[in-house]
Amino acid sequence: MYNFNLLENQTEVSPGVALLLTVLFILIAGTAIFFLYRGIRRERNRYIADKLKIGQLSKDAFDDMIKRRIKVAKKNTHFSVMFIKILNGKDLVLSLGAKQYDAFIITLTDRLYAVLPKNSKVCEYEEDVLAVFIDENLDEKSLSDVSNFCVMECIKPITLVTKVKVTAEIDLGAIAYENSSGFSAETFLLNAERALDNAVKGGSNRFSVYSPEMDYNEDEAYQLYRRIKTAAAKNEFTLYYEPIYAGLKTIIGYESLPRWENADLGVLKEEKFLPALMQSGEDKKVTAALFGKLLSDAEEYFARHTEENDVTFSFNAVKKQISSVGYADDLYRISKKHKIDPQRICIEIGDYREPATLDNIKKLQNY
Repeated sequence: MYNFNLLENQTEVSPGVALLLTVLFILIAGTAIFFLYRGIRRERNRYIADKLKIGQLSKDAFDDMIKRRIKVAKKNTHFSVMFIKILNGKDLVLSLGAKQYDAFIITLTDRLYAVLPKNSKVCEYEEDVLAVFIDENLDEKSLSDVSNFCVMECIKPITLVTKVKVTAEIDLGAIAYENSSGFSAETFLLNAERALDNAVKGGSNRFSVYSPEMDYNEDEAYQLYRRIKTAAAKNEFTLYYEPIYAGLKTIIGYESLPRWENADLGVLKEEKFLPALMQSGEDKKVTAALFGKLLSDAEEYFARHTEENDVTFSFNAVKKQISSVGYADDLYRISKKHKIDPQRICIEIGDYREPATLDNIKKLQNY
């Protein structure tokens, strides 16, 4: 039987060698951690890029990407951002449904990739807003050219699998980043939104490229425009009613009058805000909300006055909207949510010349 004393065979290591081994271990561990971190970061960036390409990156993630890009920006860092507002986006969601609207967005995105510079990214920033990242150095003219190409592609009719033909109404705002501008990420994105707002003010299917002059052009009309955007989000627009008399005492109807109830400005009549509302891009949203309110008010009125079967509630059709494709369908969709005799609702229409207006009138009569 043999006995071994392992301690007697143990090799002693000098302090110098021990220190060297410790340093080597730290270097090896540090190198491994570095490559692991770099690999994780590369995969994260690839994941973000893939998400951007298929339009699945969220608004917060897109903003975060811009913030990181500006944070590490160097003198030769150049890129551009576009915001594309689908003016009839919310209406399309309601008329097409979520699945078909997603298909519409995918087709729209593919068309944008066809005209955008290489390595550009497109994502669904909001339900009715696309965000575009262009990783190239574009001067103002080049960015304007690309913006124009994007608008032209976006407004081409799209035929979905269901054979439904859809045409987008869009506006585009663009901005180029240069390190010398000194913009923070927050200011840069705000200026991109300002460029979009400037395009929306001019009407549909337009684009605007940000320039410093925009900072000095916020006149009274622009301030009103910004207030209207906020008012639409807060549902500050409402209806007042004026009786329509036959003779001295007999009420045969009520005319609805759009009003803006603002905490600072008071109650404003339509002539004070209607032109700016038409330019804001919020007119369809506000019109839908007001028409829905008229139907609700009429329902409540007839529930309390069952004997007044001949009274009508009138709604003024804005000339710009009555001539737009789908106006009658929009009103019909809203009316289906209410139980009211169509004969009790009057749509007031002024003079017109566009063929689409006649189509809408015929549809309203048939409904």
